[in-house]
Amino acid sequence: MLEFFRGLFGTDFMPHLYCLRGDPGVLWLQVLSDLAIALAYFAIPFVLLEVVRKRKDILFRRVAFLFVLFIAACGTTHVLAVWTIWHPMYRLEAVVNAATALLSVTTAIVLARRLPQIHRLPGVSELENQIEEWRRAEAAAAEKEERFRNFVESVEDYALFMIDPSGVIESWNQGAERMKGYTADEIIGQNIVCFYTEEDRALGKPEETLRIAAETGIHQSENWAVRKDGSRHLISVITYPIRDGNGKLRGFSKISRDITESRELETRFQTLLEAAPDAFMILRRTGEIEFINKQGERMFGYSRAEVLGKPVDIFDPERVREAQARYREAIFSGPGRKEAGSHREFWGLRKDGGEFPVESTISPLDTRNGRVFLFAVRDITERRKTEARFRALLESAPDAMVIVKSDGMIELVNAEAERLFGYSREELIGQCFAILIPEHLRDIYKRHRAGYFVDPKPRQMGADLDLWARRKDGSLFPVEISLSPLEGQGGISVTAAIRDTTERRQAAKLLAEKVAELRHTNDELQQFAHIASHDLQEPLRMVASYTQLLANRYKGRLDADADEFIAYAVDGTKRMKELIEDLLTYSRTGKSAVPPGELSSEEALGVALHNLRASIQESGAAIVHDPLPRITAVYSQLVQIFQNLIGNAIKYRGGRVPAIHISAVATDNEWIFSVADNGIGINPKYFERIFVIFQRLHGREEYEGTGIGLAICKRILQQQGGRIWVESEPGCGSTFHFALPMR
Repeated sequence: MLEFFRGLFGTDFMPHLYCLRGDPGVLWLQVLSDLAIALAYFAIPFVLLEVVRKRKDILFRRVAFLFVLFIAACGTTHVLAVWTIWHPMYRLEAVVNAATALLSVTTAIVLARRLPQIHRLPGVSELENQIEEWRRAEAAAAEKEERFRNFVESVEDYALFMIDPSGVIESWNQGAERMKGYTADEIIGQNIVCFYTEEDRALGKPEETLRIAAETGIHQSENWAVRKDGSRHLISVITYPIRDGNGKLRGFSKISRDITESRELETRFQTLLEAAPDAFMILRRTGEIEFINKQGERMFGYSRAEVLGKPVDIFDPERVREAQARYREAIFSGPGRKEAGSHREFWGLRKDGGEFPVESTISPLDTRNGRVFLFAVRDITERRKTEARFRALLESAPDAMVIVKSDGMIELVNAEAERLFGYSREELIGQCFAILIPEHLRDIYKRHRAGYFVDPKPRQMGADLDLWARRKDGSLFPVEISLSPLEGQGGISVTAAIRDTTERRQAAKLLAEKVAELRHTNDELQQFAHIASHDLQEPLRMVASYTQLLANRYKGRLDADADEFIAYAVDGTKRMKELIEDLLTYSRTGKSAVPPGELSSEEALGVALHNLRASIQESGAAIVHDPLPRITAVYSQLVQIFQNLIGNAIKYRGGRVPAIHISAVATDNEWIFSVADNGIGINPKYFERIFVIFQRLHGREEYEGTGIGLAICKRILQQQGGRIWVESEPGCGSTFHFALPMR
């Protein structure tokens, strides 16, 4: 190597040490310069190391470390250059120089390879912009943190607070203050164990909560907590660990919510489900049973423990299990709440294998644990039986029965409807009821149907209309229709009972003809009775007159037989005259030209008593009456009724002095008058007979009369819408009652 340098620089090559020893000034200048360069070299690595330590994002961090080593090696070579002046260690100096050369070359190569990336490094202005952006980002982050802190402080429904790793409280929001009762000044610095019950403290729950949260990243629980005043409340609490950038645990955040009220609501809800008459289940989206009430246990025959967690299709018979599962799956996978109230009829399966019809309703229910479904099941076995009985009753009805929905569509018909209209059941169900109505009456039918559903109640359809129906062959026939509302699952329908009135109309027409004929005959008979009674009275008066002359002139001049025969003739003409007069009175009864009007029944009674004064005086009768009302009647006819009843009471007194009492009472729609006496009484078997014309219970030698008085009373009362009857026992007197309607 020495020979190489000699050939390169010449033969007069000489180490510089000898030159320096000949000139001390130059030597010391060299020494001081090397020392200054060495100090500078050694200072530069410390600066670079500090920059690299603080700015970990420097692109050429490894190059920087190489550069530090290179600078340090350069400083070392200058120190050795000074050292070898007094202590020759040229081999060490050569090794250090060689290492420095290696480091410098390596550093240069690495820098050359990193040159494109170095070019992409921002300039000073760009760095200043980045720094400004970092400052703005830090300010925004600080503002966001402040807003978050303010938000946390303002939350009132949740208790939000921070604790250190040992459980000491470091922050406290308004929700925590409201829930726990502590202010921030009172609670910050205290340990969270003050919130736990004594039982949970003894079990180490506070420490266990923090340990699990630190290990797993979260801890959730529901437990009883203690407030400042010592009261307990149920809370749902979540604990999160907080760690720094190096993963070191800095503390925990706790979020608590008071669920006492919601748990009470859940309890009341569950109590309500337990008390419900239907079976209720809560199902998960996957179809597993989460809850079943007592009625569900009774209905299906399973205990609660046997079904919880099991799929709901254990209640489905095998033959319909797939179809019913598809229906439930469509409900469970629905996107929203539109499926609430979805219901249909299914078949249920009991534990013992028995099948029964059910009606079910599925409704979504959002809870804090997510969406579940409320499954209500009702046993409709009895309803099916009732429907079957209803259908049997419908089929056995003598009238055509048609059930029509509110939109006018036929829902059900019976066999009589098929027979009457000529349609089959399949042809009618689902068709508009107007198919059974003649075309010219369909608009009227629509109006009546719309009006009926406004106030649905049993009534005749179009009572004032001439109703006609139409058969399948187009023929028309008169009908009578009775409507009754029928409430069902689809709302209110109407049951129409339709009766063919063809025969009735024919009978009514015939009856009207007969009534007219009878009325005409009756008028003729009344006219005949009037004429006959009038024409009979004239010769009767002549017979009576001459008979009376014979009795007056020849009484006692002839023998006894002649006197007896003449007496019979006089009595016969007298009775014939009374009979004709009573017959004439009966024929005129109810034909008063005076219409009913308001009157005093006491005044009418007074007139009757005045007319009977001779009989009253002769018999010594005692007649009393209660206050009598004002009524609406024909005055003369009421006088006649009182007169006939009181006259009979006096006549049929037996051996007693007559005691007669007249009274009146009001009912909901009529006045009932009573005439009570203490006479001979009447056997109950004759109660109807005594009101028939000319019917007498005694001979003429006992009591006078023609037996027409009570018949006249009955006819008067019937003409005015009233009635008459008697209560009596033989020997105990009689009470005649007659009623007149209130108007």
